[in-house]
Amino acid sequence: MKKLILINVLLLQVVFLFGQNSLQLFNHDGEEIINNQRFEIAVDWEGFETTTPELFVKNISAHDIDVVCRREVVLAPQETMNNFCYGLCFGPNTDVSPAITVPANTLDDANVFSGHYQDNDHVGVAQINYVFFDVNNENDQIAISVVFYGASMTIQNKDSKEVLGFDQLLEVEVDYANFESVTSEYILQNTTNAEIAVICKRNVIINVENTTNNFCYGLCFGPGTDESPAVVIPENTLDEENIFSAHYQPGEVVAGTPLIEYTFVNENNEEDFMVIRVAFRGGSAVGIPHIDQDAQLIAYPNPATTQLSVDFNLNKSNATLVIYNAMGAQVISKKVNQSAGNINISTEELPRGLYFYRFENDSYQTITQKIVLQ
Repeated sequence: MKKLILINVLLLQVVFLFGQNSLQLFNHDGEEIINNQRFEIAVDWEGFETTTPELFVKNISAHDIDVVCRREVVLAPQETMNNFCYGLCFGPNTDVSPAITVPANTLDDANVFSGHYQDNDHVGVAQINYVFFDVNNENDQIAISVVFYGASMTIQNKDSKEVLGFDQLLEVEVDYANFESVTSEYILQNTTNAEIAVICKRNVIINVENTTNNFCYGLCFGPGTDESPAVVIPENTLDEENIFSAHYQPGEVVAGTPLIEYTFVNENNEEDFMVIRVAFRGGSAVGIPHIDQDAQLIAYPNPATTQLSVDFNLNKSNATLVIYNAMGAQVISKKVNQSAGNINISTEELPRGLYFYRFENDSYQTITQKIVLQ
């Protein structure tokens, strides 16, 4: 009985902290879509357009809600178009739908959502976020992120043949017994009917002082090199000669987890690229920071202008929300004393550009995510 009471109390606390979130998303199979879930959809080069799965909004509250869908274009190659349907279908210039009333405790299967991408035979990567929210309470929302992947290249593990997802995070436990820690070996495949020249660019998002890192792509480069020479990959070829691997040298036993981004970009088309991130999970003798894979984070609006809100549900209390700029410098930090809730942050004084955010303390980190200020 005491256990049941405790469970009910915890559920009530979660509902209170999240402002009584009332919206859910489901697909045709009745599977629930988690908040901030990412869909990676390969561009259909044969068809006129590429579409997301159809989704439906459910109102789990005891009152009617007027729901709006907002489109947030994070990346969109030139000469491409995109639009969405929510109840009605809208043109490429529409970012916000009219409100649709969803009755209490109802799955609205009459008003279908789908995202649409028209590549117009243009190679590149698009990322679009769709946010569903109560028009009277924007904090009551659920969002999805869609990557329409139309790049000319894929990356796969040389041994296991596993193909990596776009912006996939690779985690490597730091081996302090050896000079350096290294990722598995990866190779690129050109999936098009034309030759491409690929450059690998390193971006150290989060640095750990008194450590070094480097990478190999075809050749191996020193810690001072951020960009490789171009590697030519013939049409429809799996390039098994030019191996990629990321390397980290912790030196002495240094606490910290560096996060490094590697972008493989077509030298002749900067919109044609593939991204992976590598976290070298390191610690001191006290222990290695735990990466919370199950934490739920969503920052909105994204792109943002002068204000940013972050909803969070962590497996830890007493953490700090930290925002880093593209060079890895910390620009904002704000401590929280609860495991779930919402933070509002002023970004008015920050320059426009790409930023990264996560929650962390000495022994805990969430997965690092991106935001854009414009």
